[in-house]
Amino acid sequence: MKFDWVKKEFKTADEFLLEMLSYGKPIEVSLVGAFDNKGRGSRRNIDLDLHQDGDYSTQYKNKIDIVGLYCLRSSFAKTLITNSKNILTELILKKGEALIFDNKVCKHGRKGDILDRILLRVWIQKSSE
Repeated sequence: MKFDWVKKEFKTADEFLLEMLSYGKPIEVSLVGAFDNKGRGSRRNIDLDLHQDGDYSTQYKNKIDIVGLYCLRSSFAKTLITNSKNILTELILKKGEALIFDNKVCKHGRKGDILDRILLRVWIQKSSE
């Protein structure tokens, strides 16, 4: 990847997934939304502090190189992302848009009510070269 993070528009989730696969091996594919009242933060309607995916996991700690978040259904919840210079950007992802970022460089979080927002999340481990 030649960027810290990028926001892109895709015509379909298939198109998004194919681009994500071009970065390496998928180690987890999941939905992010307000599905539960307790458990993982990615499944609850709560603000998430800036973090790197895998920070709170023993299974994936330091294994997630690239993260892709594709918006299946939008809301007004803000996605927060920092770059290598620690500059914070706030985004509202709309249906068909994706945020793809280097998980070793960027931190991300969210604030605001999730409501019906659903993201397709892909964790990628770079291929050995």
